Amino acid sequence: GMARFMVADNGPGIAAIDQDRIFDLFQNLRNSVDYDSSGIGLSVARKMIEENWGKMWLESEQGQGAKFYFTVPLEDQLN
Repeated sequence: GMARFMVADNGPGIAAIDQDRIFDLFQNLRNSVDYDSSGIGLSVARKMIEENWGKMWLESEQGQGAKFYFTVPLEDQLN
């Protein structure tokens, strides 16, 4: 009863050691002086998805880009 979505990029990837903290509020893996980022986007997205009975995670290796997955319940599962 869940729909699953995936968004992929071809960026630098995310090292295994950083994959848990990437969803923490105000976390940036890059220098925020050089990159205009508040570090809240992934945290807010995960919170919204989980508050609606979904799940969000990523799969990535350094130098290989990243794949972000999330699930949301199908409408008939919410009733």
